[in-house]
Amino acid sequence: MVKKKWLSVLIIVILLIAIMIFTNPSKADYNQWILKENGIECNGEDQDEKCIKDNKEIRIKNNSSHFRNTGLFSSYEKYVEFENGEKITIRLFGVFGNLFPMDDGILWEILN
Repeated sequence: MVKKKWLSVLIIVILLIAIMIFTNPSKADYNQWILKENGIECNGEDQDEKCIKDNKEIRIKNNSSHFRNTGLFSSYEKYVEFENGEKITIRLFGVFGNLFPMDDGILWEILN
């Protein structure tokens, strides 16, 4: 009886890990989420093209990021500075195909 319970637990853990691996968000998923969440539409994949925010044309002056993919989850930190002086720093945690905004803090340091 105990052997069956351990086998069931092992199967569940393996399935959970497999689901986490196959649903782990990609860097492209993060970039799409960031643009959508901030109301920005860009023509190019690298966002080097003209972008539109609040019905105004904007250009990205500086764009840097850090992407970490552990296989089970991923984290993404992106800093964007626009020519108009506006700056955005975004920290996201991704697991099971979902993205969660995070604040800079102890949890972010542990995950990143």
